Amino acid sequence: MDLLSAVLQELRLHSATYRHLELHPPWRLRFDGGLRGVHVVLTGGGTLIPDGQPPRQLGPGDLVVLPRADSHELVSPGAAGVPAASSLELARRTDGNRIVVD
Repeated sequence: MDLLSAVLQELRLHSATYRHLELHPPWRLRFDGGLRGVHVVLTGGGTLIPDGQPPRQLGPGDLVVLPRADSHELVSPGAAGVPAASSLELARRTDGNRIVVD
């Protein structure tokens, strides 16, 4: 079994939903705990800031798996001073799976 398969099996997912986020800088998104998370960066990049941990730079092709539903933020370059938007509120206000943030 490859590493990714082992990690996904350990997550013990019972159901899944996804959102395709199209984010135009500057942006700052807050993901509060409660849901296990997976982020895949297709283009562009930003910074992952897990609560209580050092920030990590992300770029195209990066995969982030948060198996314990850790609260975190994703932040674009140049977003200093931008207030964090709630990812949950964005999802609630958007029909479908594609969310665009301008």
